[in-house]
Amino acid sequence: MEDSMQYDDNELVPIVPRVSVMTRQVCEYNIRLARPITDPDHFYEEFQVLKQATEDDIVTMDVVSPGGSLDTCVLFTRAMRKCAAPIMAYIGPTCASAAGAIALNADGWEIDEMSSLMVHTGSFGVGGKTRDVVNHALHQQKMVERFVNLTYSGFLTEEEIEQVLNGKEFYFEGDDLAQRLENLQAYRQELADEQEKED
Repeated sequence: MEDSMQYDDNELVPIVPRVSVMTRQVCEYNIRLARPITDPDHFYEEFQVLKQATEDDIVTMDVVSPGGSLDTCVLFTRAMRKCAAPIMAYIGPTCASAAGAIALNADGWEIDEMSSLMVHTGSFGVGGKTRDVVNHALHQQKMVERFVNLTYSGFLTEEEIEQVLNGKEFYFEGDDLAQRLENLQAYRQELADEQEKED
């Protein structure tokens, strides 16, 4: 068999190449979230993209939606947190309620002069026996409070979070929206730094 290794003329020492090239396939996925957030099964393809994207890929999301189902929103944000690829969200013009919560779970954001984001608490309706309705409402209230705190801490102040839980709606656009997104990014970095110290 012929030796393919190259050798220095003066010494029998193999010459090792100083530069090597590796080719990687990078995929850029775009999710267009431009409809109400309905049943989870209606978003199967979006969930699959988030599951299969690798750390070498890029995921962008155009979020233009009035919001919708809290359950689907939670599944969506869970899939986003597990996604290995960085996620960039393009916000608005309309980005409200569950859609806003989804957008805020991205790793970064892009906004323009027409971007807006609306925050409010959850709403629900249920029928049945009085005690069942009361128990269900109390349970839902706890879940909504947990969701609001997890989603909007760092983006809203603690006082604003209390106001949201008491029924107030907030609308953000322009410089105010840009500043709050910066605040959210800084809040996340602070949490990451604290976690690193603990580890």
